[in-house]
Amino acid sequence: MPVETPWRRCALLGVFVLLAGMGAVGGGLVAWGEGLQRASGVPEGWIRQGPPPVPLADPRAYGDTGIGLPSWNLQNQALLAQRDPVEWIRIRARMVPGARLTVQLAAQVDGPPVGLVVGPEDVHSLGTDACDGSLPAPGLDPFDVEIRRTAQGIAATLGGAVLTCRARVPARGPRVGSDVLRVRILDLATSEGSPRPPLPVRRLAARAVIGALLVLLAGRLERRRGRTAGQVLATWAPVLFGAVVLPFEPALVASVLRIPALATPWLAAGTGGAAVVGFWIARALWRSTQRTGHPRIAALANVGVGVLLASGLAWVATIRSGIGLAAFGAAGAAAGMLLWANALRVRGFNVVSLAACAVLFAGLEVGARHTDAGRGWRAAWQAGGRPAGLAPEVCRPSQDLFENIQDSFVRLEEGVHTAYPTCGYPVALPARTAPFRIACFGGSSTAGYWRFDTLDRFYPARLEALLGTGVQVVNQGVGGWTTFHIRHYLERIAERLDADVATFYVGSNDACQRGSAPLEALWTRWQRHRRVLQVAGPLRRLALYQGLAAVLSGSRVVSPASMVTVAQARANLEDILGRLQPLGTRVVLIGEVRRGPPMPCDVRPYHGMMRELADPGAGVYWFDAKPVLAEEIPGLFEDEGHLSQAGHDRLAHALAGFLRDTGIAFPANDSAWTEAGGR
Repeated sequence: MPVETPWRRCALLGVFVLLAGMGAVGGGLVAWGEGLQRASGVPEGWIRQGPPPVPLADPRAYGDTGIGLPSWNLQNQALLAQRDPVEWIRIRARMVPGARLTVQLAAQVDGPPVGLVVGPEDVHSLGTDACDGSLPAPGLDPFDVEIRRTAQGIAATLGGAVLTCRARVPARGPRVGSDVLRVRILDLATSEGSPRPPLPVRRLAARAVIGALLVLLAGRLERRRGRTAGQVLATWAPVLFGAVVLPFEPALVASVLRIPALATPWLAAGTGGAAVVGFWIARALWRSTQRTGHPRIAALANVGVGVLLASGLAWVATIRSGIGLAAFGAAGAAAGMLLWANALRVRGFNVVSLAACAVLFAGLEVGARHTDAGRGWRAAWQAGGRPAGLAPEVCRPSQDLFENIQDSFVRLEEGVHTAYPTCGYPVALPARTAPFRIACFGGSSTAGYWRFDTLDRFYPARLEALLGTGVQVVNQGVGGWTTFHIRHYLERIAERLDADVATFYVGSNDACQRGSAPLEALWTRWQRHRRVLQVAGPLRRLALYQGLAAVLSGSRVVSPASMVTVAQARANLEDILGRLQPLGTRVVLIGEVRRGPPMPCDVRPYHGMMRELADPGAGVYWFDAKPVLAEEIPGLFEDEGHLSQAGHDRLAHALAGFLRDTGIAFPANDSAWTEAGGR
């Protein structure tokens, strides 16, 4: 045996310390993953209502409240409910910008629930009559809220303030829910008790100690078999790969990759463990193949191991047919043959390797098409692109913002009009049919909202009906468009617009859309690389390419800044004015109205900018729609930004009155105007 010198003893001690650390990481990852999984689950004594805990949707909707356990996470409109009535419910929570937490003391059957809706910028009651007092908005810091039954209704406490409301509180259990964005429940208690936290800290420590002991034992056994300290460390180093996955919740990873099977408490530890096992298998196969005197037996062994590993991959991706399983098996066999050919440098090495690579790719492609993961990738691609066989006017908005942006660039470049502009490009400009013509520009509030299936439901059509037969109103809105898109569109068609007046109901998309960079920068980048994208277009039909695109899309960093800043929106509108004013077209700027608190996207600076651009002497007018669509008036909005049919009617009526009163346009049919309630 070699002499144990002091430096050698120190090196061995360092190796065992590192091994213990790796084991502690591995064991801790198991407990941490278990806690994260429970955080996406249901507290003891409660039930989950709403969508499943692993939504295959845009992961950016999760938001980030920091990883802090113990806690429960709510997102994607999930609800936690309890059947038995309670006297009070108390919650400690934390939210991301734009999120909403609904705390219902009792869920009504024949009426609205009784409780509170808490947002970072706003708090209001649900299902109550007159209230005394008010509650402060909690912001983004952790906050405590409590609701109790009283003789008259409920009493709510938040931030030291008290709100009492009269209400009919039924004898039903409480519910806690969120909208799409994340709410982290740090503590949850009712008069009937408190569920245990998802992850006791002592369990984390115990798992870490057990993991460290197991890895030290395995390392010692490897040393007794003659492995060097460096080889032992190399064997167990992949355990640390699990630490890379640690910051990501299993449900979030499953959503990004669109692989539901990855939503498991073993995700963080499993990735490191799988890497260790894969390293062992690859090393053992390589060495045994090189040392064997029976190449055919080695080939069979490699093929068999490859098939087994591919079957495990098929299980992770959730295989759905025998064809898919056979395809994965063929891919695994090809991978085994590739390793065998490289280890032995067999005759015809290049041909064998090329054939194995082709079979490997084809097997994975066919197999992926028969898995839940592959179907999720394809659905995401079809939602964001225009699949082969669909007419050019068909456009299906994606949940992936980046896909929508790229698609809007393609459509701007192609210039193909749509039949109904849910996204992409406006309807074709009709011929002038009246002495006076108005063109209306904007986003989905002007045209292309999925709740409506015809342009007759939007305010431009209502405006034409109010102004009479002597006025033609052309709807040129597109769902998702900003002032950037409108500017580039008018660069193409301004000379053919032939409008006496152009209205622009804009601001919401400019303020609310988020991306990795401003739209102008993305447009420049897309123009530079569009030829490459066009060449890569056919690849999008491949399931493997769609999966890679899903991963890259989910890993993109979204900037907190608006994709069209106020300064950029001003430059866009100034360019638009510079094109329309020389043509004699008068312009009406309308600030798009949003319901609810100003955050996370504040349209007020955009309204102020448009007010500054207004100059009636130069034919540029400002119309303030905020009083017309006041939040206090019920039934005007479908959600935070899209108008209902009543909202469109009210906006059209007010805009018609503005055009008439300012002399911009006069109704040609006064009787129709009077019957519609005009002044």
